[in-house]
Amino acid sequence: MSDDITMKVINIVTDGCSNIGGDPGQAALKAHGSGIIVNAIGILDGGKNSAKGEVEGIAQSGGGVADLISLDELSKTLTSATMGSVSNTLTGVVDRELKEVLKKGMDDIHPEMRFQVVDFIERLTDEVRLKVVVVIDASGSMARKLPEAKRGTVELLKSLRGRKGQSSIALVCYPTERNEAYLLKDFTDDIDKLEKTIIEVTPGGCTPTAAAIDFAAGLFEEKPLAYENMV
Repeated sequence: MSDDITMKVINIVTDGCSNIGGDPGQAALKAHGSGIIVNAIGILDGGKNSAKGEVEGIAQSGGGVADLISLDELSKTLTSATMGSVSNTLTGVVDRELKEVLKKGMDDIHPEMRFQVVDFIERLTDEVRLKVVVVIDASGSMARKLPEAKRGTVELLKSLRGRKGQSSIALVCYPTERNEAYLLKDFTDDIDKLEKTIIEVTPGGCTPTAAAIDFAAGLFEEKPLAYENMV
């Protein structure tokens, strides 16, 4: 069964509110309607993050997890948000199936059966194919935070390699000079290639988060031109 399932996840990493290019919550809602989980991770700056409401709104609309964290928590949070959102989604699917077949949800079934269902969800979470797009806000305010964002992306791939199921990561950054997003690295499970490519990220510009979510969602449907091939 797990071989037939591909979980699609977008992780947004940002430190501030979007200021151009539409509503990120609506973009996340549209992506979620296409079967994509959208997580949002807000990096605190001095204990504050101006995008708290936006981060929470993106995750709520995208069926994902919202986290407001300090910079040194990023690596761990990328992994926990990814796997937590996948587990939550699969739990919701199984719960709906139980209600359809047994007319009972997970909270209502016998404890022994509940244990078996939880064990099944845990195994499924570990075995399904997983495709993750990490979307890094590289606007000017992220300048000193980018090294940790880069490291966190590489650490995420390293952690996912311990799963039984196939895992791959694509890397999207924003903005461009035209306030758009661009593909820095297409889906890969090669850590060396990801590390070499991620060096290219440089900060500057506005924060078009909605456009970045739309672009990331499109990666699951088509294959845009990667930054490495644009020269």
